[in-house]
Formats: sequence, structure tokens, C-alpha cells
Amino acid sequence: MSAKLSVIIPVYNVELYLEKCIRSVINQSYRDLEIILVDDGATDSSGMICDRYAEVDSRIRVLHTSNGGLSVARNNGLKIAKGEYITFVDSDDYLLSDTIYEDCIKILYSDQRLECIQFSYHRVGIDGNILNTHTCEATEYFGRNIFFEKLENVSGSCAFSIQDPVWNKLYRKRAIGDILFRPGVKFEDAIFTMDVLMSLRGGIKLIPNIGYAYVENPNSIMGEKLTLSKATDAINSNLHVFEQAVELINGINRQICSDYLCKIFYEIHCLSKLNGLQFDKNIFRRVDSYAHDFGSILKCSSIRNKVIMTLLKFFGGEKSLKIMN
Repeated sequence: MSAKLSVIIPVYNVELYLEKCIRSVINQSYRDLEIILVDDGATDSSGMICDRYAEVDSRIRVLHTSNGGLSVARNNGLKIAKGEYITFVDSDDYLLSDTIYEDCIKILYSDQRLECIQFSYHRVGIDGNILNTHTCEATEYFGRNIFFEKLENVSGSCAFSIQDPVWNKLYRKRAIGDILFRPGVKFEDAIFTMDVLMSLRGGIKLIPNIGYAYVENPNSIMGEKLTLSKATDAINSNLHVFEQAVELINGINRQICSDYLCKIFYEIHCLSKLNGLQFDKNIFRRVDSYAHDFGSILKCSSIRNKVIMTLLKFFGGEKSLKIMN
């Protein structure tokens, strides 16, 4: 079992956290690593820290670029990655288990049907205290329909769901192929994960091993204050997931489809009512189109969703939002 694993780490102004992140990767028991540090135009000492570690560990490659954002940095790493396997780490996070990569690759090596492993993680504060744990129960999924149904935001489940983040997954490179992250948007992980799932020829395995610490950093992208742009990106990422499902899956489950569309619209309602956000008309046009073509009042599983779908069918998204508000 010897195949290179490319670990892609985008780096931007994380001098306080970067060394802990890098050390957690170089200390992995799986030694055949290519560690790609993408300095995304950092203005602090992050770039120098990358160079310093590259001098003492030949497995580290440093790519200095102008600032393009997280998606562009990851894409730059993907374009030069030489490994048979691919994984991602955010530079203000760190690995918790020294064997997590070895554990994943052993599974992929022993079962060629599998294309991706998802492992469990802790969400931690910047002081290292565990805030909560996102646990995966050991299970395997095959087929586009199942992938869509088991997405966490679709199923509402946790332990048996496929989660959005890319940093708690290890992929065969062939599973990613030419797929790249979408630049200039937040919640890019949900879009990338759906795109990969819809292209998989094999399966994904969830394992309970806790391998990652996601740091709740108030200065990170996800820690930013809610804005219309951020909320729009969130809704658009959910609509992209829906769109990919209805376009690429034959015999899609109408109940799950209708419930998920209602869930998206309810999120729009909550963001509008609680935060006073006014969304672009294009979002409502997309919702109306999907409700007309794929939504079913009878297939909705709850009274709330039946009411939402009825409103969407008869009044459309904009008027329905005014009625609900």
C-alpha cells in the first residue's frame, strides 16, 4: 500500500494557527505525502512560515500566488497535485489523529469500488475546547439517488449523512477528475461536494474515526457577519444541489425533492423576515421553475411543506414570501 496522497492547504493570513496545522499533517503515520501549501497572497508572515517548513521537509511544496480567495487557492493546488489520492485541510484547522490518512487509504486500497472516505470531526474553539462532535456512523453509499438523499441538508440527519465540507474527506484523484471549486462564492464546499458526488462511478464510505478539528475562528470566512451576499451564496448553493439532482438523477424521489425545495424556500423566508434581506428576483424565478416542474403538494411529508408548496404553486415565490411574512 504505497501511493502518494496530495494534501492541499490554502494559506491566507493565519500566522497564529499555521504551524499547528502543518505539524499535524507532517506527523501523519502515512508518510507518502505531497503537502501543497498555497500562499494566497498572505500579507502577514504566513508565506515565510510555509517556506521555512519546506526547507526542512522535502514533501512540502509551496506555491506563492496573488490573493484570489479560498476556491482559487484550492484550484491552484489541484492543478499541480500529483497524488493518486487528494485531501484538503484549512490552514486555521488541524488534524486530530496521526493515523487518519492511513486509516482512509487502507479502506480505499482494500475496496476499489470506493472513491471517497468521509471521517468524523470535532468543532473546537480557538482555545482548543471541543464545542461539539460531528460523528459519522460506519456505512457505505452507492448511486446518485442515494448520494442526494443522504446529503445532510437534504435528509436533515447527521450521523448517517454525507456532509458538505471537503476537509473531512479523502478522495481518489480520479473521483475529482477535472472538477474545480467555484471562485468568488461562499459555501463553495456544498457545490463542489455535489458536483463530485454526481460524477462518482463508485461509492463513498463514512467512518466514525475522529480525524479533524474544525476551529470556530471568528476571523474566518464563515465567522463573518451575515450579509445579503453571504445569504445569497448560501441559497444559491442549495439551489445548485437541487438543480444537479433534478438534471442528473433519473427517477428522483418526488417526496424528497419537494421537501428539499420547501426547506430552501423556508430558509429564504427566515432570512428575509429575521434579517430583512431582499433577495434577487432570479432566485425566485428559479424556485418557481422548480416548484412548477418538480414540486408536488401531495408528496410533501409535513403540513408546513404542503402549505409552502401550495403557495409556491399558486402564487410564486415573491408573492408567497409576502404572504408568509
